[in-house]
Amino acid sequence: MKNVISIRIASSEQHDLVRAIVEKAYAPVREIYTPRSNALSIADDPSLDLRLILAFVDDIPAGSGSVYAQESCLRVSQLAVLPMFQKSGVARELLLFAEELARDRGCTEIRLNTIAETGNGVVFERLGFSVCGRSLADWCVSERFKCLTDVEMARPIGRHLRAQD
Repeated sequence: MKNVISIRIASSEQHDLVRAIVEKAYAPVREIYTPRSNALSIADDPSLDLRLILAFVDDIPAGSGSVYAQESCLRVSQLAVLPMFQKSGVARELLLFAEELARDRGCTEIRLNTIAETGNGVVFERLGFSVCGRSLADWCVSERFKCLTDVEMARPIGRHLRAQD
């Protein structure tokens, strides 16, 4: 029987669960980069209508992300899938849920950022995202790379995500 993936807005009681998922899912990435201690977190910006989302596979916590509207786009941040659930459609389902939220808010696209050196850009391209900008990622540091590249990616609302994967 196929695993059932469900996505929902995290309740305030689940915020610690979201942090734990991000910490565990990002552990391999931390070998590539770490945020500087003075890096601003979107969670610290009270002006954003930030929503945390959670993914479950058969009622087991599997992934998370945060979303907020910015002009005509919905920003996805800290998309995280636990290692044992990677390559099982969890990220795709989180992004489909984000698209529903974007549509409800009148947004025309979804945007996210990734660090080029992680290799995650290829995953997002398979999910229908295109590169729309590159910049020096001066908010983070790496012991492996002299400098890091922050890649902004976008996907129009309505591009059929399931067909891309």
